[in-house]
Amino acid sequence: MLIEFSVENFRSIGPRQTLSMVAHSRLKNKAPVVDAGIADDPRFPKLLKVAAIYGPNASGKSNLIRALGVVPALCRELIPKRLIRHFELDKRYADQPSVFEVHFVANQKRYSFYLAATSERIWEESLTEYRKNTAVVLYHRQFTQDADRYAFDEKAFEANEMLRDAWIALTSPTQLFIHQVMKNSYSEFKQMRAAYAWLSSMQIEEQGVHNWTAQALEILDQHPESQEFVTSFIKEFDIPINGIIQTLWQRNADGTGEKLIIKDRAALEKIDQRDKKIGPIIFTHATSTGDAYFPMSEESSGTQALVGIAANLFMSNKGQPNESDSVMAIDELDRSLHPEIIRELIDFQVHDENPRQWIFTLHSTRVMNADCLRRDQIWLIERDNTGATQLRSIHDFAGREGEDIEKRYYEGRYRALPHIVRKRKRATVKAKHT
Repeated sequence: MLIEFSVENFRSIGPRQTLSMVAHSRLKNKAPVVDAGIADDPRFPKLLKVAAIYGPNASGKSNLIRALGVVPALCRELIPKRLIRHFELDKRYADQPSVFEVHFVANQKRYSFYLAATSERIWEESLTEYRKNTAVVLYHRQFTQDADRYAFDEKAFEANEMLRDAWIALTSPTQLFIHQVMKNSYSEFKQMRAAYAWLSSMQIEEQGVHNWTAQALEILDQHPESQEFVTSFIKEFDIPINGIIQTLWQRNADGTGEKLIIKDRAALEKIDQRDKKIGPIIFTHATSTGDAYFPMSEESSGTQALVGIAANLFMSNKGQPNESDSVMAIDELDRSLHPEIIRELIDFQVHDENPRQWIFTLHSTRVMNADCLRRDQIWLIERDNTGATQLRSIHDFAGREGEDIEKRYYEGRYRALPHIVRKRKRATVKAKHT
């Protein structure tokens, strides 16, 4: 689970900004918090399962979600072009690397991963394991004097010097050392495997949940058992779909074809498919005049979004421990979804037994109240006078736990509202024409 994420010198983010998932113990609302699950530190503070981020347009919400995606992206490949961009509103940051730091729990152990990088190379990288609150730096990599310098904890790091040297030689300037270790290590070397698996499994969606829609079709096809879960899930949100089935395209001798509706997956597998091609997943809508069938492309944007969410929740629920307790970070969760559906989605996530965490941006303020979100789960983003992104929790502001947060937000008590000047400009223009 994520404990804390920090970033600096990245896009609109200049000075270091930190998003914490540590629950404040003094708040009375206990439902959304869970144990960190650290084996040698059972008294570690509880963690939050949800963080909702608000702020005006162009304040940096999307950039925070992008920042969360940098480390998992590098765990899978070399530095992609344009992935890392420094803060361009202050020249002092131009020659400095972007910095990302992730504190997390994987396989009942607490870790922190530190990364400093530009689009050209990795400047610094380290993995720290905490043993009974003692920080043990397993490895540290730093680029100095035109070369990467490595340091290992000789007592704690399990691989021998010859193997370490081989991994170092294979690691390019644009590649994470931990990625190279996991790619080329022997099966018995498990020391960093849980940490790497957790970092790699973070799901970052910069385009809302709509990327999950395409993934959903693949999940529904490859995991037939997911169809019942997805159908049941979306029906709870008043979506009139009562079944998910497969189509089959049959090619006739004259070259023509027809689409067959196969309602039984087992029956589909028994059909001679030499002249047939499995078609797309379609959805059944029951009506008073009979069933109607629609492909995903003809469903509403909101329905597609919910199907995507449901399919990914199914995969998360059946995943390995380091996958099921990871993070889903979503930009504009409320895109195409009704505010009441957003509220119910958050309630589902908060009370679901799965330990995964959701971090999302949104504009719908209907969930800004104590019976849906705690004060420490609501975060605000705004620009300072230099144009840099500033991030803070509502819990940082003075106020009572049960107060009307939504009302106070629109009154400007927490700032992070757009400063709209259109009415004033319109009045000025009108005066000039009279």
